Amino acid sequence: MDLNKKLKFTIVIPTRNRSEILLKSLANIARLNFSKSNFEVIIVDNNSTDDTKKIVYQFISKNKKIRSNYVFESRIGPSFARNTGIKKAHNPLIVCIDDDILIDKDLLSKFSTLIKKHPDAAVIGGRTFAISENDKKLKKLLKILLEEDSWVFSQVNRNENSVKILNYPDSFLMSACILINLNQVTGKVFDQKFGREYDSYYVGAEDIELCLRLLLKNKKIIYDPSIVASHLVGKEKLSIKYIRNRFFRAGIEHRLLDNKFKETGRRLYKFNSRFFCSLLLKFIIKPNMKNYVKLTRETLFLLGYYFPLAKD
Repeated sequence: MDLNKKLKFTIVIPTRNRSEILLKSLANIARLNFSKSNFEVIIVDNNSTDDTKKIVYQFISKNKKIRSNYVFESRIGPSFARNTGIKKAHNPLIVCIDDDILIDKDLLSKFSTLIKKHPDAAVIGGRTFAISENDKKLKKLLKILLEEDSWVFSQVNRNENSVKILNYPDSFLMSACILINLNQVTGKVFDQKFGREYDSYYVGAEDIELCLRLLLKNKKIIYDPSIVASHLVGKEKLSIKYIRNRFFRAGIEHRLLDNKFKETGRRLYKFNSRFFCSLLLKFIIKPNMKNYVKLTRETLFLLGYYFPLAKD
């Protein structure tokens, strides 16, 4: 990587049946404060049945100065879609964003500055804030959740106020908007056991698996709070039912992660019966919303962790 030249990026966006949201995300990309000759956009249609293809080609037609490519991936799951997009990339600096992410206009400039300072960085990311058309309801749900559970809505806001190099097992990093440096990440980038459906349950954590795998290889992963993106939360997620489902699926994800890294002798999750009983006792003594959320999270996480998957 010649750091004296202006760096070039490839933005990879997996998408499935969310053309209206995708349109907003692409509009933000068109407004990037970065030379349009120094980045490309690859939109991976993950077997959509709506007008996603039409929306993508409209974007390509209206933004001819941006090198853009429509790619179709029939295997459903963002890990499949992202890997397919990365294979088509012409540049080693890959910016993976979700189709419901609005990026800052200076995102590529900030990534460029950071990678020049840290050319050995494998992954770089920053903060993500959840937003919604029904912002009042979203704020109410975020208030119900504990601060550390804002990840339910893909919100990432660590305590650090400056650039931080992460260490294992710190996986509370980012997912919706990250830079992957292919000069440091070799082979298949995303493990396709993650970011896919099992028995009709969507299991994510492909980004967490990537970060943990790289940290175990002593690769450099950087968090920069000046990098900010917004996550558009759809109305279908603004419910207690969705939150409960997300806790359950997190348990499934952690078992898959523990199975993946069991040869290291490390476990990310271990049920603590004493802690669980203390939560139950607290809720019985003081049945408020805070204690309810804690008990519900631990119960659903445990059930998810030991839930049998046919393909596991």
